[in-house]
Amino acid sequence: MVERVSVRLSADVMDALQALVDRGDFPSIPDAVSFAIDSFVRSRLSPEEIGDSIGCREVPVLEIQDSILEDSIRSAVRNRLGAEDE
Repeated sequence: MVERVSVRLSADVMDALQALVDRGDFPSIPDAVSFAIDSFVRSRLSPEEIGDSIGCREVPVLEIQDSILEDSIRSAVRNRLGAEDE
């Protein structure tokens, strides 16, 4: 099951996400955001807490302030860009 969420992002973050799409890292901004959120969840929870890939356990619902989510997305984008420079 896939849920839909809405987030507010600064223009700078949107520009960074669009740059990732433009250079072919992601097919769309929603895909880039999904990747960033997935990376954030995986960095905070163990595989046991997340559950297996077929979803027999649900990922716990995280209450995240917009600013924390935006910072996490920004960090994931920077990490992704930094990894490509190495």
